[in-house]
Amino acid sequence: MRKTLKRILACCAAVACVLSTFGFVACGGEQSPTPSGGISIGGDTPQEEEKPQEEEKPQVPEETFVDLEYDLSSDGNSYVVIGCSDDEEEGAVKIPDTWEGLPVSAIADRAFSLNKKITKVIIGDNVTSIASRAFYLCSNLTSVTIGNSVTSIGDFAFAFCSGLTSITVQNGNVKYHSSGNCLIEMESKTLIVGCKNSVIPNDGSVTSIGTYAFSLCSSLTSITIPDSVKSIGYGAFSNCSSLTSIEIPNSVTSIGSSAFSNCSSLTSIEIPNSVTIIGSNAFYDCFKLIIYCVAEDALWEWDTKWNYSKCPVIWDCKNNDVDENGYAYAIVDNLRYGLKSSEAALVVQGDISGNVTVPSLIEYNGKSYNVSTIKDYAFYGCSSLTSITIPNSVMSIGRWAFEDCSNLTSVTIGNSVTSIEQYAFYNCSSLTSITIPDSVKSIGYGAFSNCSSLTSITIPNSV
Repeated sequence: MRKTLKRILACCAAVACVLSTFGFVACGGEQSPTPSGGISIGGDTPQEEEKPQEEEKPQVPEETFVDLEYDLSSDGNSYVVIGCSDDEEEGAVKIPDTWEGLPVSAIADRAFSLNKKITKVIIGDNVTSIASRAFYLCSNLTSVTIGNSVTSIGDFAFAFCSGLTSITVQNGNVKYHSSGNCLIEMESKTLIVGCKNSVIPNDGSVTSIGTYAFSLCSSLTSITIPDSVKSIGYGAFSNCSSLTSIEIPNSVTSIGSSAFSNCSSLTSIEIPNSVTIIGSNAFYDCFKLIIYCVAEDALWEWDTKWNYSKCPVIWDCKNNDVDENGYAYAIVDNLRYGLKSSEAALVVQGDISGNVTVPSLIEYNGKSYNVSTIKDYAFYGCSSLTSITIPNSVMSIGRWAFEDCSNLTSVTIGNSVTSIEQYAFYNCSSLTSITIPDSVKSIGYGAFSNCSSLTSITIPNSV
């Protein structure tokens, strides 16, 4: 049997040899020369199939974490983060659960205060305390994640972090929670920290907006306060320079001092009857603001300086559209006027800049108004105003009308002005010369005091 098998194998080998020598083709294929000059069987030399190139995925840069410094806690059982090893190092802060075999339990007072390099904060699950001002004024901080063991967050811990867009508290935290990018203390139902992307929850979990909660959120343009909120804290929306509208619900009873100070884009706000307390300077430097009050007059509990910046107020606004002096208000071509009968008065403006020519006549709602007066404080603090031309229709320039217009270099006064009131151009430090027309009969005390560059002034005999 073995011999027979050997013979068969030998025959097969011989046949293969003959086929190779004489160029017989299997399966009807064409002959083609091989690199050695022979014949290949089965047509063209098979090419290796080209694999499609995989599309290169964009490389995601690895997150950089800054190096941290630690102090041993007073009891020696844990570590406290006291800041960065290098304040100029840019990146994220990741507070670990442990360090050198011990838990990391706290972040120290002012640990990262004023640090403009850190962009993100992730707080480990062993941290129980974040001290006062820990991340105060970290203007490039965009994201905060708070661990589930934090039970104490000190005053202003995240205050004035103007770049903040995301706030998250890990599940399981018994003291704080996050909703709508708001950090909320659960027991008191106080919104502690908000940001430009915040949506205040309307599920009853917020009854108070805390001190400086949204302060310096310069990109916040509008926000809805739900009707569960009863109080708006000290400086809660201060320096929100892009905030143009906000509605205060009937549930609010208290508005804290400086609550809306320096909201320079805010144009109107309605204060409901429910508000019984307003702190001092609540609307300080809101120069574009008209305040509409449902009440017929200020309540005795309102601070005497609640409207320190003299924003126009319309009382009993549900039944009335004029202020106590009989003026209604309108903005025409970026200038604000008080309208009364057929007369228009320039009133407190917003942040007016550049060259301004006051018209002698304006049109509003199909009616014409003669511009006759520049009221007290009209352009107060408009530091970007460079020149003003006052038309012949204007008869008086009010007190402090151009005070602190530090870049005002040119003033043209129309020939119908009869009075320039006290401190009208006080501290206009760039004003070099001015001509007062013959129509002027009185110039108030200090009208041009502290105009340190003023070298020439022409005063007519009529004064």
